[in-house]
Amino acid sequence: MRLNTLILLIFNFILCHSQSIKLFTADRELSSSLINKVYQDKSGLIWIATEDGLNRYDGAKFIIYKHDPDNENSLRHNFIRNLFEDSNGNLIIGSYNGVQMYIPSKDCFSKPATRENGDQFFSNIGMMIQRKNGDILISGNELSILSVNGEELTVKPIELPVPILMTDFILEDKNENLWIVKDENKIFRFEPSGEFREYHIEKDEIIITALGQDFYGNIFAGTIANGLFRFDKNADKFIPVLYNGKETSFSIKSLYQANQDEIYIGTDGDGMKIFNCRTSEISDNRLNNSYFDLSESKVHNIMKDNSGNFWIAIFQKGVIMIPAQTNNFKYIGHKSVNRNVIGSCAVTSLFRDHKGIMWISTDNDGLYGITDQGESIAHFKSTGKSSTPNIVMNLYEDSEHNLWFGSFTSGMGKIDRNTGKCTYLSDLTDNNGKRIARVYDMVEDKHKRLWIATMGGGLFYYDLLTHKTIQPDYIKTDKWISSLFYSEDDKLYIGTYDGICCVDMAGPEMVYETELSKNIIHTIYKSRYSKDVWLGTSDGLVAWNQEEKTIEKFTAKDGLPSNVIFAIQEDSNNNLWVSSDAGITQFNPENKKTINYFVGDGLQGNEFSKNASF
Repeated sequence: MRLNTLILLIFNFILCHSQSIKLFTADRELSSSLINKVYQDKSGLIWIATEDGLNRYDGAKFIIYKHDPDNENSLRHNFIRNLFEDSNGNLIIGSYNGVQMYIPSKDCFSKPATRENGDQFFSNIGMMIQRKNGDILISGNELSILSVNGEELTVKPIELPVPILMTDFILEDKNENLWIVKDENKIFRFEPSGEFREYHIEKDEIIITALGQDFYGNIFAGTIANGLFRFDKNADKFIPVLYNGKETSFSIKSLYQANQDEIYIGTDGDGMKIFNCRTSEISDNRLNNSYFDLSESKVHNIMKDNSGNFWIAIFQKGVIMIPAQTNNFKYIGHKSVNRNVIGSCAVTSLFRDHKGIMWISTDNDGLYGITDQGESIAHFKSTGKSSTPNIVMNLYEDSEHNLWFGSFTSGMGKIDRNTGKCTYLSDLTDNNGKRIARVYDMVEDKHKRLWIATMGGGLFYYDLLTHKTIQPDYIKTDKWISSLFYSEDDKLYIGTYDGICCVDMAGPEMVYETELSKNIIHTIYKSRYSKDVWLGTSDGLVAWNQEEKTIEKFTAKDGLPSNVIFAIQEDSNNNLWVSSDAGITQFNPENKKTINYFVGDGLQGNEFSKNASF
């Protein structure tokens, strides 16, 4: 079997086929398609500033923030112009009428910034930067310095030898010179010594719309209708950058340093261009997508996130996310043209039998069998009393090659893989003789006992030699059992809705260990490379070392997308693959680093099934 080289994950809530590019629009996710800024904060959250609200994306869902006149901690204006995070991790929001700060611990916003005399600071914010000396500068109706003291923001005008009203773009270069665009057509350079110089671009009716700097310290200015200009240090002036041998005429809205040698240019109707800093040449963008033609789009903002994905704000359309790498997740489901072999219902369990057939159970569509090549060989569902139930919760093949299933309403049985006919366990009953309906997991030990986890009925086992079902009264656990795991050292791990129980059956007397009371144990996995037992719980990913008597818990605070962990697998490089209700995580147990994957990375959805992985 190719378990060391292949992990097959089939996901719950099959919504769409794997796609590497994602488009967010005002029809579904965003508060507005009039987008001014896309920004990623230090915690990895994506913020999208629009002309009608602020949007936050955590990789799974969007939260929209807007002005609420009855809430003094809401946004003071819905027209958000810019976003900026200072060196202390404070997220500053610049709007049409002032500045606020996001307060993560309260999920709200500070009071608007005030002047030193206590009056509210009103300004149509343009840009925000932090200088090397720590000063936070904000441009707009006037150029000012912003101070952050706890949750209080204070603004005071900056002292410069020129009027500071109506400032647009600001930038500090590598030599700590401050560049300022004023009145849309004047560029000033202020040196640390206090000297300054004013520059005029030699074009009629010039309007400067962007200011940028490349990796080498060169300064660029973008304009409306006159394209891109670069500051020539030797000539001490701004000169036009050529495009196909001619001066550019496209309208520029944004400049973004994508990497050491490239500046991405967002235009107002001519898509995205790329300036090569080494060759000084401009070319058309190479980021293709299947949604619309970027060459004619209004690209008002560009951002590259920590994973190398590009976020492109298309004015009046939305935000398109183009990943750095092609999607490596392979999809099987009803939205795939070539791999539509398992219907459209949620997948609840997977099991590969001794012949290499993958059996896939579903919620309300019975059982499917597919080959390694993805060809369907069976589909069994309810047609009568002895047929496969529609809602199958789990699958297991015992040492005698019987294929067992546990259902949600019909108890447990074994299935004939040729006909789909089922033989149900008639003696799987409670103390009152009533047949137990819900079976959530099964596992066989080396004593030919098939252990059965029931939801509400407790723990049972089916003796493969005597063909009798027994409820062992010597094992005391919670009756609501969600998962089972049997290890080679003859230990049975029982995951319940009230923690985990480990039963050591190797000695003359059974030894019990119980941990994590009040936690729901969704899944159990014993590492092949360490002594840790990994638990997927309702409150995080847990590493349980029984020899050292230690428990270590990992949650969203440690980088996981959610605290609700549904399934765990381990690859040949000692990485854990963890599914949750908000994405998949690759977790390195040695350095505790996480890599999260979401819909935008090619998953069919962010929500997965309990204990369903292979």
